[in-house]
Amino acid sequence: GSDLKIYHDGSNSHISDEGTGSLLIKGDAINLGSTGGEYYIRAFENGAVSLRYDNSTKFETYSDGVVVQNNANHARINFNAGSGNRGYVYADNANNIGFLDADADWLVKGTKDAGVELYFNGTKRFETSATGAALTGSLNVNGHVVPNSNNSTDLGTTSLRWRNIYTNDLNLSNEGGAN
Repeated sequence: GSDLKIYHDGSNSHISDEGTGSLLIKGDAINLGSTGGEYYIRAFENGAVSLRYDNSTKFETYSDGVVVQNNANHARINFNAGSGNRGYVYADNANNIGFLDADADWLVKGTKDAGVELYFNGTKRFETSATGAALTGSLNVNGHVVPNSNNSTDLGTTSLRWRNIYTNDLNLSNEGGAN
């Protein structure tokens, strides 16, 4: 019949399914590649499917999800919308993982056993550490700032004191829980 055509037109080879239904290619392992031995796509029954670039696996499925590989030092997933790149999800061999903007500036950076950093316009503004967190810049609060338990938290230390405190109605006490 004329449903399936395999032909060469002098320049290109064609496989054309012109009938009803789907074109099915079946096998325990299916590999699409070049005549030079490079693979583009590899698929295995009950196993992985891999997409390759220059004969190197870049995206591969496995039983728990997918693996994205870029090179020996890092991997990234680019997000493109309309007019181009909008940013990346990035991971490297130095145990950094996070989000970068289109200019490759960090937005959020996490480092294994070292903390999380938040950036604004390429400048680190907030970071966590083993002892707590640090903020660079102002903290604007819409609500109350309260300790996690009564009579347990100081504002400042004996060596790191607040210079000025601005209030509408100041009530200070040094009499413990009696006030």
